Amino acid sequence: MGVNGWRSADLLDEMNPDWVPNQNLGYANRITPAAVDKFERAARRNENKEAREVQESILAVEDFSTHPVPIDRVAELEDEIKSLRREMQLMRDKHQPFLCNSFEDFGQNDDKCRYFTALNYKVFKSLYKFLEPHLPQPATSFGTTKFQILLFTLSKLRLDIDLTLIAYMSGVHLSTISRYYHKCIYVMFQRLKGLVSWPSREAVQNSMPQCFRRRFGDKVSVVIDCFEILTEKPSEVLQAAQMWSNYKHSHTVKYLIGIAPNGMIIFISNAFGGRASDKFITEKSALLSKMQKGDYIMADRGFLIKNYVENTGVELLLPAFTVGQDQLHPLDIEKTRKLANVRIHVERVIVQLRNKYKILYKNKFPISTLKRTKNYCETPLMDQIVTVCCSLVNLCPSVVPED
Repeated sequence: MGVNGWRSADLLDEMNPDWVPNQNLGYANRITPAAVDKFERAARRNENKEAREVQESILAVEDFSTHPVPIDRVAELEDEIKSLRREMQLMRDKHQPFLCNSFEDFGQNDDKCRYFTALNYKVFKSLYKFLEPHLPQPATSFGTTKFQILLFTLSKLRLDIDLTLIAYMSGVHLSTISRYYHKCIYVMFQRLKGLVSWPSREAVQNSMPQCFRRRFGDKVSVVIDCFEILTEKPSEVLQAAQMWSNYKHSHTVKYLIGIAPNGMIIFISNAFGGRASDKFITEKSALLSKMQKGDYIMADRGFLIKNYVENTGVELLLPAFTVGQDQLHPLDIEKTRKLANVRIHVERVIVQLRNKYKILYKNKFPISTLKRTKNYCETPLMDQIVTVCCSLVNLCPSVVPED
């Protein structure tokens, strides 16, 4: 039995404590003084070789640094240095906002603020003060502040920046950034959804632009339209069929939006499949229940809801149709022209919504955003995002002129 307690070493296992030579016992290979001198001379040669290589590399660097530059290239190199410095400054300015910890670091710069949030500096600061008590409290070990959470969430809505990029730029793990983003969206949804609310008839009449008042008096309460948002293809066949849009030639969800004559968004429906008609969405939404008898509702040709609307005492304003006739009657032409002249202003609100918050059209929404999030509320994430974007647009100046 060996030293290790269970068996002797193998024949060639020289590192084993139980290995013992049994031939020559090492006496046949004696180290002579000549062998020692030979080893020392080889070691000195290696040291001298390494020293020479270091000296040669130093000389090469010195020769390069003192190499004369042609005079005709000096101006070219100086311009290149200036160009690289400008590019570096642009990159620093582009990525700096995500590293800011407060408004003092962000700076009172309206252009920069509008680029990242679509809001001016004062509105952004007021919004932060309003939301700050309810924003998620980040752990101190993450080095992230509430200000940064709101900033990158608004930037995600504004520019549709990938959360992975935000995670790398802020030095925080992607899962943490994603969790903060979802919580911030939920907070904004709960606190700002009141900005998309139905006003009283008196409020609508008092804020009625002259372009509406001259043509229709003060009876128009809302202008309705539908817009679609692209989504990924659902895995279920039935769901994919319900979400297929012949208009977009893709899978979409459709929202009914109601806009007051002054350009404020006063109604936004839940998401419907892209296959749903404008009539179906209008009937299934709660829009008509908010209107009063005698109100005017302005819509496009796709809203075939005249019979449904008249039962509620609401007047429907639609462009004239040429169905069953060769051309429109002059009175119908004049009516259609009046509708088009005012609808163009309201349609600009939808364009403003898309331009300010590119998340609504830049990329396809994942199907997971249509599912209810049990951790926060029963409203799907996509509905939360659309409502938040509409609320933020209402904080911006209206695109409809007052006179």
